[in-house]
Amino acid sequence: MDFGPTFKIFREKKGFRAKDVAEGIVSVQFLRRFEKGEADIRLSNFYQLLHRINVSFEEFIAFMELDSIDYTVEKLEKDLDYILLKKDAVAMDRLTSYFAEQGEHSGNSSDQHFHIMLQILSNQIFHTNYQPETDKLMEYLENCETWGSHEFFLANYASIIFTDEALFTHAKMALERVINSRITHHYANDFLFRVCMHLIWQDKDDQAMELIQKFRSDSELKPLLQFLLFHIAFVFLEGVVLGKNGDPKGYESCEEVIDFFYHRVGYKEYANNLQMHLRHLQKSLK
Repeated sequence: MDFGPTFKIFREKKGFRAKDVAEGIVSVQFLRRFEKGEADIRLSNFYQLLHRINVSFEEFIAFMELDSIDYTVEKLEKDLDYILLKKDAVAMDRLTSYFAEQGEHSGNSSDQHFHIMLQILSNQIFHTNYQPETDKLMEYLENCETWGSHEFFLANYASIIFTDEALFTHAKMALERVINSRITHHYANDFLFRVCMHLIWQDKDDQAMELIQKFRSDSELKPLLQFLLFHIAFVFLEGVVLGKNGDPKGYESCEEVIDFFYHRVGYKEYANNLQMHLRHLQKSLK
């Protein structure tokens, strides 16, 4: 990462002169070279410079990551959450067109992948007639040995292109991997939840339960508060499987989870989605 030019942006926005910032830390000449990307800097000196302009290291890195793949994935996820909750077909068309143009102009494979994924999802949800290059996306995901947030995100929203066995295999691999990035963990958990839900709908309860129990026993995730809602969501899935197989306590557990999301934490849209999934499943079993 080239920190210097970004540091200059912060310094100037904060209204500090180079001479005042550099004093007692580095020479003004060195600071000028650093801000042009022509010199490296000791980490200790860089922390002092950030402190001098009242910017935290976390704030600085977050700004630098605005063009990163994680930022793009996070923003796209927020857009899709809104579109799918509101069933906004027009917004979906515009988002799909945007990534078509991005993929053509930038030539980046990530933009092309997002475009294919959006076409697949649009056909599935809004009954459009796109002709997505499904094989291209499938080939990329199958040949990618290590999935990160980008790959898990794609697989989650384009899960329809996989066979049930392929989904189960990729989910198991995700559970067996050591994932150091919390962002990647988030998207891996999203993918895992989608796979389990799909397997339950396909009456492959044994496979779903295997994944659910492995997730819930993961000692690395249990202490992390940010994954608490995922653990509660997986309690819901476990309850669905138990309820399907004749245990009334399973459906009671599902209702408790729905109540928690709706009343306790205010995730009303999410709670309503879980409620609809549960009702449709129960109806299909009658």
